[in-house]
Amino acid sequence: MGIRRGLEVYVAGLFNGAATSTPSHRARIPPYLNVNVTMPEMSHCGTALDMVNGLVIRRYTGDEGTAYEGYVLEQTWIAHQTIPQCLVMEIGLTCPSGACAPINPVTVSLSPFIGDDIESGDVVVAKVEHTPTYDLYTCHTVTEETEGSGIEEFGLVVPVIPDTIEVTPGEYTRFTLSVDTMLTSGSLTPAESALEAYTHCTYTDRDTLYSTHTQVWNDIMSARITIKQDGSQFLSRTSMSAVYYILSGLRHDEPQGLSPGGLTNNMYNGHTFWDQETHIFPTFMFISPEMGLSMLEYRMDSERISQARLKAHNLGYDGLVFPWESAYSGVECTPDGNPEGTLEVHVTGDIVFAVKQAFEMTGDVEWLTQQIDWLVDTARYWESRTVFNSTMSLYTILDVQCPDESSLHVDNSVYTNAVAAVNLGFIVDICNLTGYQGVNQSDLDTWTDIAQRMYYPFDSDLALHPEYDGFIEEPHLIRQCDVVLLQYPLGYPSMNVTTAECDIDYYTEWTNWGTGYLTGDAFYVNAWLGLAASLADGDTQQQGHSEYAVDKADDVWQANYDHLRGPFYTWTEKADVYGHTPFITGAGDFLQTYIFGYLGARIEANALVFHPVALPPMPLCQQTDPESDSGDGQCGESPAQELRVSKIYYRG
Repeated sequence: MGIRRGLEVYVAGLFNGAATSTPSHRARIPPYLNVNVTMPEMSHCGTALDMVNGLVIRRYTGDEGTAYEGYVLEQTWIAHQTIPQCLVMEIGLTCPSGACAPINPVTVSLSPFIGDDIESGDVVVAKVEHTPTYDLYTCHTVTEETEGSGIEEFGLVVPVIPDTIEVTPGEYTRFTLSVDTMLTSGSLTPAESALEAYTHCTYTDRDTLYSTHTQVWNDIMSARITIKQDGSQFLSRTSMSAVYYILSGLRHDEPQGLSPGGLTNNMYNGHTFWDQETHIFPTFMFISPEMGLSMLEYRMDSERISQARLKAHNLGYDGLVFPWESAYSGVECTPDGNPEGTLEVHVTGDIVFAVKQAFEMTGDVEWLTQQIDWLVDTARYWESRTVFNSTMSLYTILDVQCPDESSLHVDNSVYTNAVAAVNLGFIVDICNLTGYQGVNQSDLDTWTDIAQRMYYPFDSDLALHPEYDGFIEEPHLIRQCDVVLLQYPLGYPSMNVTTAECDIDYYTEWTNWGTGYLTGDAFYVNAWLGLAASLADGDTQQQGHSEYAVDKADDVWQANYDHLRGPFYTWTEKADVYGHTPFITGAGDFLQTYIFGYLGARIEANALVFHPVALPPMPLCQQTDPESDSGDGQCGESPAQELRVSKIYYRG
């Protein structure tokens, strides 16, 4: 469950709207626990985000010279980990110093952000029970995503918020919002399950409620990257926040897709894109494999796989092709009028590449064998999608959209062709490894031939890869990192260091950094650092190029901080304005610069290798306005003494 103060509540997997026409989007639930509290002679202190324990705490302090001096009124929110249906708010009065003057119970006024209207436009509700402390509703979304997917039913328990409560020091008043969908309610109806969870949360003693939540969250957040830096915790907090905002939208036991804005907003309609597998997944396969695999489990759901097969069929191809934008059912949800849904087909290769990374990290053949039927269908798709060019005697892929979304209806996107070839080669390898009986040798020979004879545009005069056929003749500023993806994360095709450097240098210059978008900057950083590592042991000239590559990586890496906002270290999609936030795609990119950039990790078929590069001087920042969620910080520089990853999981 995700909540953003003052706006809305969202539940993972709960969508409303017809796939591409409405379009399907996260169903908004009114923010019933968005409650302002006021108490005489209490001043607002501020809001704290406890990332280690998974708590949001708002504090008010007693004014000096009053009876309440030394007292703190705390309002705490918990999205509970072991009772995931529940969002809990507690209000209590404490005396942290233990030396406050005795007081009688005091009256605290409560002002809900919303009125009595429970309808949000996305849900239809029917009250089935009213009590002095809660109302129970049966609910459903308004419009099914696609014919036959059905409207989503859920149960909702809303606490009755009184105008005032009496607060005694050391005691707490608890309010619980409970939401349960058909996905999680089991044998109970969603309403019955929501009420059961509400009762559990409401009447569990405080110590148990907190400990069962924080123990799980502590364990989740043990997967972290820390940086030791003299005089500041800025960098460690930055990396911790990136992990926090991503993991707070995931559960390993209830796989749901990640959207670029996480679970607290309706950015991009809450849809799942290639961002999940390419920008976010790799780090978590390293530091929290259960969560990493949860992202893939979302894709592997049987209904979503069926929709991917249907999409390929409807487009006239074999096998399966994944949607560019996915929500509840797995049907294509790219809004009408946008061509990405049919053109940005590299997403299928991106998902298979993530599976390849997962297998290389775990070595789990049994897990891989369970996925092989749908994996083989991706090879059948690419076979039907390629066109053999008899003049070149090479295979081509026509009429696509590049990862650089400003390039559409183009032929032979070099990245699309490369990720398709990697996809095909991987399928051949795993069919041989597992002895899969669903293919014959002619299939494997065909896929091997396509992978080995895939066409990659190349300009021999410039010694680099055009983004697609014709790009060099009519170049334009690109919006997203594209050709550089050949080097990182694909590591394919193999190229000499001259071409590698020419590719990165050329497209660094042709990237439209002026848009302010966080455009996969991590991939430039990691490609530069990978090049630097490959040149470091060469002759004097190559070592000079290596130093140049490190300097270029450092420049791009430090520019990432233009997208960071205080006080809670959230990433925003655009640097020049507030933009979408928290932008977890950017958070995922940032984490990759540590593990795959400066630590230099690379996943290979039979090894995990490292080529570390020293971290540059890093920002040493003090947020100018601790109450602001925007605004720039004042930064100097401080060298980092240590980069540490708490855990890396490799084959057990």
